[in-house]
Amino acid sequence: MNSWLRALDRANTKDELVAQARDFCALLHPRDLAALPEDVRAIRIDEPDDIPRLRTRLAACGALARERAFDSEKVGDLVSYIEHADARLDQISERPGV
Repeated sequence: MNSWLRALDRANTKDELVAQARDFCALLHPRDLAALPEDVRAIRIDEPDDIPRLRTRLAACGALARERAFDSEKVGDLVSYIEHADARLDQISERPGV
């Protein structure tokens, strides 16, 4: 997980950040997300705005997922990763010319 977070930190543009987030989410197996509501399991990250949108959706159902899952480690990893990606997106957005 740490290497994925470091890759986010190395992203210098929104496009790089979106690509990193898309790659991370592509590795998640549907059974890893089974504790999430069905509409949240269909993760698509195609543009920068998808990252904060997913963060909001995960925050709204994260506690429920932790209650329902026997092993919510993957859901927890996803939540942590998307929170980090969203914070990094804010940093990149603050730079002039990006």
